[in-house]
Amino acid sequence: MPRTRVVWKWEDENDEGERVGPVWIDRFESDSPKPDHSMRWEQWASRSEAEQYAKAHGFEFLADE
Repeated sequence: MPRTRVVWKWEDENDEGERVGPVWIDRFESDSPKPDHSMRWEQWASRSEAEQYAKAHGFEFLADE
């Protein structure tokens, strides 16, 4: 069964002091530990934005802090 994971990596802080970093959307279509498809968001996002996106779409969320 295919699954999708949202991966967020902490790299910096924005002007408000919130942690921000790159986000990837990984899609797994097999049992392989490597995603079959991976797409990176063009702009960095906060952890909360990435986590809310994952929750809204029913995706797994992984934070690399």
